[in-house]
Amino acid sequence: MRAFWSDVQPHLIDREMAQDYAKRRNMAAATIRYELGMLSVALRWAVDKEIIKKAPTIWRPDPPERRVRHLTRSEFERWFKEVKAPHARLYVELGLATMARPSAILELTWNRVDFDRGTVDLNPSGRRQTRKRRPVVPLNDDALNALREAYTGRQSHFVIERGAQQVKSIKKAFQAASGRADADDRCCGVGRADDRCGVGRIQPAACLLGAADDLSGKSPKKHFNFKFASLSS
Repeated sequence: MRAFWSDVQPHLIDREMAQDYAKRRNMAAATIRYELGMLSVALRWAVDKEIIKKAPTIWRPDPPERRVRHLTRSEFERWFKEVKAPHARLYVELGLATMARPSAILELTWNRVDFDRGTVDLNPSGRRQTRKRRPVVPLNDDALNALREAYTGRQSHFVIERGAQQVKSIKKAFQAASGRADADDRCCGVGRADDRCGVGRIQPAACLLGAADDLSGKSPKKHFNFKFASLSS
């Protein structure tokens, strides 16, 4: 980006110049949107700092349509079999049981797990509830058993831990499992565990499990998700 934009005066930036940048970069539309978005952010920052008077409107290409392919039940089972790391398997179990956002699962601590009532409180103490609610969620037997096993060997106060440290992103473990299972890593979500749906543990519903909502702070615009739905096969 610097090679193209470093000597450009901000007030000269227009639609034609942004399109010329996109043509020269010759990258995917999503990449161009991300880079031009960063340029727009930088210009608005410069306005806030009174470095420039006005930030121009930056043209960006339309977002590409996201490809979503639903895994069948057999594909999910094959993929889950290849999830080897204990913390990753526990993460999946909790995702299936709670359909919680990834950050809610990664931030879960043992003091919010109620084994007697069979629930987890996804909202940490002191956090104000927002539109992205974190409720108290009842757990199924699979999730409770997985939690009990993890609790006996816990090394920190975080439920999802590795080497006594909080896990901040689950992406690498999922990618490794996908590679071993030869799964399509462009799929996306996890179905809620619910035997009422008639397809065993997994209901055809979805929640996001992705890098976009992990705690690493990296790649905020890029998603690595799985959607395990349409599981009636």
